[in-house]
Amino acid sequence: MYYLQLCKFTEEINNKHKNIKKVEKMVEITKRLRKLLLVNAILGFYFTFLYIIIPHIYLYSIQWPFYDPYYSWSFGAIFLLFSIFILYAIKQNEWEKFKMVFELITAWYLTILILNIFCLILIPVPIPSLIAIWIYNILFISLIVVNMNFHKKQQ
Repeated sequence: MYYLQLCKFTEEINNKHKNIKKVEKMVEITKRLRKLLLVNAILGFYFTFLYIIIPHIYLYSIQWPFYDPYYSWSFGAIFLLFSIFILYAIKQNEWEKFKMVFELITAWYLTILILNIFCLILIPVPIPSLIAIWIYNILFISLIVVNMNFHKKQQ
């Protein structure tokens, strides 16, 4: 008799536990966010190409006053890494797993924007370099705004 009561009590506890336990839904990445992520990945591969594959040609073409290969390769490698993470996120299609990386990428764009502004203030650079910096500033400002907007909508 006690055994039957114990079994019944255990079953009731399990049923209550199942009801209390929240089933978290997997939040999928929307199609519009996938397109934005693809744009971010393409941009990352573009900068990877510029700073790892052809840094001499690129920096010479914008008449950058100095060349540091370690800086260029590091900068390109970070963009390559972010692009790979973005493609992985598109494949995984789970927002919760990717949210922190998305925030990190947006913060990275903000950091580049701030560094570009300091570069404009502190380093005298020729006109082609100024044009490139301003184009990248406009690009990064637009990506920061769009990324933050999608981040808010996705939550």
